[in-house]
Amino acid sequence: MAAEVASARRLLAVAAVAVAALCTATVAHGDFRDYLLGPATIVAQVRPDGSIGVTESIEFNFIGTFTGGYRDIPVRPGETIDQISVSDTGPALPTTVYRPGASAELGSEGEPGTFGVARLKDRVRIVWHFSSNSLRTFVVRYRFRGLSTAYDDVVDVNMRVWGDQWPKGVSSVDATIRLPFANGNGLAPPLRVWGHPSTVKGTVQRVPGAAVLTTPYLPPHRWVELHAVFPRSLLESTEGAKVVHGDGLAKIVHDERQAIVDREHGINEVHAWLNRLPLTILVLIALAVGPALLLLLGVWLVYGREPKTGYDRQYEQEPPTDLKPALVLPLVQEAKSPTSLSLAFTATLFDLIRRKVFTATPTTTKQHGKDVSDLELAAGKPDKLDSFEEPVVEAVDEAVAADPVALTELSDRLVAEREANSKRFEQFSARVGLQIVDRKWYAAGSGGTILGWSIPFFVVAGIVLLVVSIHGFDATAPLWSDVVMLVLGLACFPNAIVASIGAAHAKLWRRRTPAAQEEAQRWEAFRRYLHDFPRLEDAPAATLGLWESYLVYGIAFGIAEQVLKGAHLYMPPELQKESSVYWISSSPDLGSGATSLGRETRRPATSRDARREPHGSRHAGRIAPRAA
Repeated sequence: MAAEVASARRLLAVAAVAVAALCTATVAHGDFRDYLLGPATIVAQVRPDGSIGVTESIEFNFIGTFTGGYRDIPVRPGETIDQISVSDTGPALPTTVYRPGASAELGSEGEPGTFGVARLKDRVRIVWHFSSNSLRTFVVRYRFRGLSTAYDDVVDVNMRVWGDQWPKGVSSVDATIRLPFANGNGLAPPLRVWGHPSTVKGTVQRVPGAAVLTTPYLPPHRWVELHAVFPRSLLESTEGAKVVHGDGLAKIVHDERQAIVDREHGINEVHAWLNRLPLTILVLIALAVGPALLLLLGVWLVYGREPKTGYDRQYEQEPPTDLKPALVLPLVQEAKSPTSLSLAFTATLFDLIRRKVFTATPTTTKQHGKDVSDLELAAGKPDKLDSFEEPVVEAVDEAVAADPVALTELSDRLVAEREANSKRFEQFSARVGLQIVDRKWYAAGSGGTILGWSIPFFVVAGIVLLVVSIHGFDATAPLWSDVVMLVLGLACFPNAIVASIGAAHAKLWRRRTPAAQEEAQRWEAFRRYLHDFPRLEDAPAATLGLWESYLVYGIAFGIAEQVLKGAHLYMPPELQKESSVYWISSSPDLGSGATSLGRETRRPATSRDARREPHGSRHAGRIAPRAA
């Protein structure tokens, strides 16, 4: 558009909003209906009091029968619309002046040749009723008060003569702002004229007494503004205008020039970043994950970094504390619940066998046609139990109540009472979690809360930035500020995903107390020892209790196979004869291993438990051969 500038982005009241003569068809259901739009002619006559008389003439070529149309005219506080009238005409047809008083509800029916007006919160709606299946030109007239702005030196009229809500393209738009005929100056040209946006092909002209805008075809959802400034002396009064004290011409010209600079800057910046594509990609990646990663780093430094204890041993050759097997893995993995319920359940059962709560007698069973070593479980002697051990004892007591049961058959008996044992398993899990909480392993902190709130913050910030940037966004000549807001808005969503991942990993935002940290380090050293000792030169201490604790804690850690390999290499034969828990077979039966003692009593799907087990736990509880 010649010599004109980008939009000052004022949503002025004469925006043409979604006119569509699409209400009710009188043709048979399923018949094709459509319409063509244009040309459109808009004339805005500025009156001597500053109000504006608007005449809109829009041609429709209907294909099929249409019976209604409507116009929504936005209004802002201080603006009013009145003196509304509607008429139409067609080829070889007289002009029909519509009568007021009809319904203004969208989709309503009314007598042809009538119209209704609804004054809504932020717009005035005009609905008219007709019947046509051919070429028809509709003329809508109204007076707009409060649209023009009267400064001490000039009057500013900035009209959106065609709105972006039209679903159809228009063949052409001709818009005119006529200056008031007052004080004999009616034929003086406007002081300044601009057309917006600069991406629309068209022309604007200063002619005697008017500002004229002409555009060819406009695609759907494309708006056009006509901006004119004329001397204040042309008005006789300001009764129909908005009054702003002080001179306005310099400010208006500056704003229009700045709009040009902003648009050109936006286009140049977009092209510059596209020409440096590798750098652009790196910057976009940094924006997409950088803020959340910095937040995670800050939270970890303040709340998640473990305290230094001075402990530096590589191995612990025996259990460092009397912590029960079900609690060891959660301590090492910094969890508030069992990280593998099946390992915790099985380790607890073997710990109970080791403590003689249940007796285990060597026996053999048939598997795949062969005799294999097995253990026969029976009730043992009472012992002091922790609360989480009680459900395990109840489940096994019920399984061996009638008669002793081979370890390979225990799973079947537990599964036979699945409903009761599933509840016991849930009790076991919940009570282990309570034990962890009661031990106060973790220091108080707000890291989890910060990360939790950061997720909705990123999402809300992204939505707000997208809404603000998209509103009025012009892809052909974007403002750089709009581009930046759009990119930042899109970047908020991957940041929310990163923050969600961080919030799911408690080690990033939660740390142990110094005492719990040292205890965890010692248990981790013991785990390394159990994992490595089959290939260590120094054999472990030759005591039955220590060997049996190795297996129990090996099951808890998910590394029972390494313990069994060590037993095969180093366990003295005389201890093998005394031990019950090492009378075990290499067969993977017993419902795919000892871990099934826990899995098969659970009601939930087993895949979730399998995902939670640590590396190596698949075979952690498999029964291994008694060392010969």
